[in-house]
Amino acid sequence: MAIHIRRRELIAALGGAATWPLAARAQQVEQAAASVTEQPDTISTLLQRLSTIPGRTLDDPIAFYAFVVTIVAALLALLSLIQIGFLIRLGKTLRRSADAAKQTSEAAMAGQRAYVVPKRYFNLPDDPKLKLQGRNLKFGVHWTNIGNLPTRNLRNHIDYKILEGKLPDDFEFPDNASPIASETLLVPKQAVAGPHIPRDWDITADQMDSIRSGGKNLYIFGWAKYFDGFPGTPERVTKFCYLVRATVDRDPPFAFFRHHQHNCADEDCDK
Repeated sequence: MAIHIRRRELIAALGGAATWPLAARAQQVEQAAASVTEQPDTISTLLQRLSTIPGRTLDDPIAFYAFVVTIVAALLALLSLIQIGFLIRLGKTLRRSADAAKQTSEAAMAGQRAYVVPKRYFNLPDDPKLKLQGRNLKFGVHWTNIGNLPTRNLRNHIDYKILEGKLPDDFEFPDNASPIASETLLVPKQAVAGPHIPRDWDITADQMDSIRSGGKNLYIFGWAKYFDGFPGTPERVTKFCYLVRATVDRDPPFAFFRHHQHNCADEDCDK
């Protein structure tokens, strides 16, 4: 009898052990379903609490004051952003206007200022006998003011180089001679004679004959510096360099050719 009871208890225990996982799984499913059914209640509760905030804010002076301060601060921040955007656009507009005004002013000044340009020349003596002597030739430039205002403190300079070949690209165009200062104003549309070469007859007759025969090249170069008539503007400069060669038909006996360097004006000379 005892053995039969024990056998029955053992079978019941094994059956309970087998059904326990199924019962645990069923309990988890029931808890998940309960949480799903409780979720709408949680959302509705949150909405109800949010709907009571304005009423509680009106009832609580401190909360109401804090709410008003928050709204005002938000409005002030929005207004600040609008002002910043407006100032940025205003700054861009002012810069564009200033650039346009500067360009207009520079264009007006460029059309009215004094502007000095060189005009090359050579001079032969009137005596036919002296024309045959190479040292009697003179080369130089006339400076002409093509602007609409007179120049101030005009200074000009000329120098030369005699070579058998071309002028090297690294030539520095030295200022060995003292510049000539013009005390008078160079009025608009008028010209003034600059210095000429040879200076003090420092070119020999043989060198001049070689230039006339084409055996050697003569380069003349120089500059003019002046103020353009407008107050506060920088000193202006015009530079020149010409290759002088004898012509075949000798009528005229010499021709001038612009060199690819040292022919510029003002800011272009800094490049």
